[in-house]
Amino acid sequence: GVKVGKIKLALVMLVLTIICAVAFLCVKYVEYAHKFHVGELPGKWFHAEELMKYPGAKLYFTIYFLTTGLHAFHVIVGMSVLIWVMKGIIKGKYNPGYYVPVELGALYWHLVDLVWIFLFPLLYLI
Repeated sequence: GVKVGKIKLALVMLVLTIICAVAFLCVKYVEYAHKFHVGELPGKWFHAEELMKYPGAKLYFTIYFLTTGLHAFHVIVGMSVLIWVMKGIIKGKYNPGYYVPVELGALYWHLVDLVWIFLFPLLYLI
């Protein structure tokens, strides 16, 4: 967008990305609330009776909360970076001659995406 002078397109894409990030965090909230309700908590707080027969259940939920929580934290950081980039675009700081912060913000965001591409199958599909 900004690299080729399509400022409005860049802003629209940033807004859509932030909306998707908020939706992701809302889904994680609902998922976490359910896990708390049924006792699928990390470590010593685990008390899901029906899963006690599986020896690795406590460890799984510890790893689950650690990795998804850390990922959610990075999503929040990424949203903050994208909002900061968006403000810079609106103020006219970035243009086809200087767009490095836009590229770096996008690079960070895609790194966070890439991590989720690995976490999702490992935690939800296996």
